[in-house]
Amino acid sequence: MILEVADIRIAPGRQAEFEQAVHHGLQTVIAPSKGFQGYQVRHSIESPERYLLLLEWDTLEDHTVGFRGSAAFAQWRSIVAGFFAQPPFTEHFEAIAARPRNDVVAARTTSAHDGTMDKPIQDFSDCHAAIVSMFDDLTALARPQAPTPQRRDMANRVLDVFQDVVTAHHREEEAELFAAVLADAVPGEEHAKVESFVNRLVAEHRRVEGLYSQLIPALSAMANGDDAALDAAAVEVLVTDYRAHAQFEEESFLPLSQTILGRNSDHMAALGLALHIRHAVNELRHRFGTI
Repeated sequence: MILEVADIRIAPGRQAEFEQAVHHGLQTVIAPSKGFQGYQVRHSIESPERYLLLLEWDTLEDHTVGFRGSAAFAQWRSIVAGFFAQPPFTEHFEAIAARPRNDVVAARTTSAHDGTMDKPIQDFSDCHAAIVSMFDDLTALARPQAPTPQRRDMANRVLDVFQDVVTAHHREEEAELFAAVLADAVPGEEHAKVESFVNRLVAEHRRVEGLYSQLIPALSAMANGDDAALDAAAVEVLVTDYRAHAQFEEESFLPLSQTILGRNSDHMAALGLALHIRHAVNELRHRFGTI
């Protein structure tokens, strides 16, 4: 197996558009190519306009000769090239050492994402339940009270859940679920409806993240055992907004997603696999540090 690594820099402020376009191009143009095995798209934390596209091929020639010499290559470039701030830098790698993925999967038998590959839509719903539970802790912390070990632990839990679950959940929805549903929606009324839902949900993600960021200083002080107070009004706005966001997604967007992706079992399976890979990579990070 050969790994193609493309280092991509895009124009500022076009991340959401690019992520939808690249997911659509990978699924509809590159995936059917001879010798193609799979892909990952990584977004830089430090450089918002930088992405790594990781494509797996059976042989080097499957990419450099077969794909690049086909009409599919021009079609792929027409989808993504308009986002490039500069020509991508591409190299190919071969494996010299690896840890079997089954080892990682076995270590995750008690994880909240155990059913991801079989029921990817349910996975997003399960995340909502975990996040709502975290907001119960946040509401409790907003009540005036002297510092205690219990409040310190609660503040640490809130910080951990938002960093490890909420942010990852938003990124997974935007990069995987939203893009997949948009790609499979029937052109016309259905696609317009999905696009409207996605735009609303993405805007709500950014609002929730912005509201939470205002609480981080006080939460961090509480997590250190300091006598700090949360803005109760700000917490109430955040909790109310998120509950409304989750309710809309549960009642409107996720059922529609199930209907659209359920028309093609291969596309539902592809979403499950993409989420499974993301979770496996996150498990590796937790166990072995940055990879």
